[in-house]
Amino acid sequence: MDAMSRARRYVIVVAVVAAATAAAATAFGQTVTIGQPVGGATCALAGVFFQTSVASTSASFVVPAGQWTLTSWSTDSNGAGSMGLVVVRANGGGTYKVVGTSPVEDLSALGAGVKTFSTSISVQGGDLLGFWGQFGTNCGFSTGNAGDEFGLLGGSHPSTGTVFTPSVLSTATMDISATLTRGSGSSPGNSSRGGYCSVAGDTWADGSAIPAGTFLNLDIGQASSDARFKGATPAAYFQGAGITCDNPPTGYMDTGTKVNSGGVVSVDGLYEYWSKS
Repeated sequence: MDAMSRARRYVIVVAVVAAATAAAATAFGQTVTIGQPVGGATCALAGVFFQTSVASTSASFVVPAGQWTLTSWSTDSNGAGSMGLVVVRANGGGTYKVVGTSPVEDLSALGAGVKTFSTSISVQGGDLLGFWGQFGTNCGFSTGNAGDEFGLLGGSHPSTGTVFTPSVLSTATMDISATLTRGSGSSPGNSSRGGYCSVAGDTWADGSAIPAGTFLNLDIGQASSDARFKGATPAAYFQGAGITCDNPPTGYMDTGTKVNSGGVVSVDGLYEYWSKS
């Protein structure tokens, strides 16, 4: 490959990666709110409460698809009792698993009104928002609508990993909301797609052979799950050039470190970083 062709290929590859990185950065940091802090009905006993379905409101208590970090939660306190956030996940067979909790807050010391508390809990699509509430705490809002169903497990504040079978009750929405930020332990520059290099035997959708060493823009892990790209290897990242399947230019050395698509050293980096010696 002559110098002009190599330079042109670098420009194309870097442009593709830049576009993917920009899309990832846009998704990363997206913020949504689920649930709603509306009280009025107190907890008749201490226990875990979580919404399983709603019919009387457009508010959703379900984490949207993808990976998120729950950064804060809110409740409409009546100035009594105590409460702590609990996130549960369907575990099969009518059971649920506690996947995250926050410290229990003494609401009686804070007075009435909507109270917000910071936290940091990794959650994923389908997880359900709930809480542990003490007897007398504002637990929810009585709607009279049988479509507003919630799960209940009486007892003390649970620990993460607890698996349980709740009672399913209805006609109320829970007094809880949460703010979610897109991403879970990720950083801008990481993406769900990556640059790979084809190997002999890889094929296009029509069955034709892909020349070995061709740059491929694939989903992370697709080289393991898709037989058409079996064996494709992550591309390299050359200092000053970006992600490529070309052979390293003269004078470059493999640093033994991994970087993400933004060229930042990362524990989950995909690309071997080559620097100018």
